[in-house]
Amino acid sequence: MKRIRLYKDLPLQNTQEEDWNYITTDELHILKSASCDKLEINNILDYSNQPEMVLSDILSKIRYNGTLELSGVDLIAVSQQISIGALNIYQAQELLYNDRLSTRTLEYVMTQIKNAGFIITTAILDNSTYRYSITAHRPKPNEQTISN
Repeated sequence: MKRIRLYKDLPLQNTQEEDWNYITTDELHILKSASCDKLEINNILDYSNQPEMVLSDILSKIRYNGTLELSGVDLIAVSQQISIGALNIYQAQELLYNDRLSTRTLEYVMTQIKNAGFIITTAILDNSTYRYSITAHRPKPNEQTISN
């Protein structure tokens, strides 16, 4: 079983766990297609200059019956909080910029994942952190699916 946690940069502290492999986005190419049972990705799309291509590459690494866990900052959630005054401009800049190249929305990322043939099992927007979290499953060929 191959479980991968993908990072923009490797964590400074030693967070290695026995069943997990840790790689950076620069090392994504070393993974073979359909080689991962589980990929866990946090904020990777936000820091990519080609996020759709990176997401497509990530999805190709997950084998049938494999799972993707992905999260990032939701642009609409941040915008809504700015408009009602819950976030000031400095807080918003920290969330939206801070070396990020772009941000997306929960709905946009879900659509991209569904279009790749995955089934969304959970999709959560945490309004307290302005982050989305998505868990998706790659079905076996000919597996009957009920999708939103």
